[in-house]
Amino acid sequence: MYSKKNIVMFITVLIFSVTCKVFAGTSESVANAKNAVQSISETSFKNGDIQLKTACLDDIEGVISTLAIAVDETEISSKNSLYQDAINTVNKLVSKTDGCIKNGNPDNEDWVINCEDASVLYNVLKQLESDINALIK
Repeated sequence: MYSKKNIVMFITVLIFSVTCKVFAGTSESVANAKNAVQSISETSFKNGDIQLKTACLDDIEGVISTLAIAVDETEISSKNSLYQDAINTVNKLVSKTDGCIKNGNPDNEDWVINCEDASVLYNVLKQLESDINALIK
């Protein structure tokens, strides 16, 4: 007999697998973004605030959810609108990591204040943005 937890885990993995196949390169970019945030130490976030790290991960999960909804959407304009919503979320995160890239130092809006970590995350997010843009028809 399978436990409820095992069934939920199986369904989650199945949904993620289907989503990954649909988004091809985008799924890799999403995974890279999530891994990049997870690998950043809390001390690299402004004021060592773990809530900022959690907010980044939550936003990436939101992008995943939005992309998953777009898969089922049949109307092109609605699908494109969902892709644009995902891009807007990615761009919000980009704005929280761009100070080091633009100015050589974190700016007041940056959540990631370690320039090495911020630069890695910035580049991964820009790739994700590009991959989602490629889905718009």
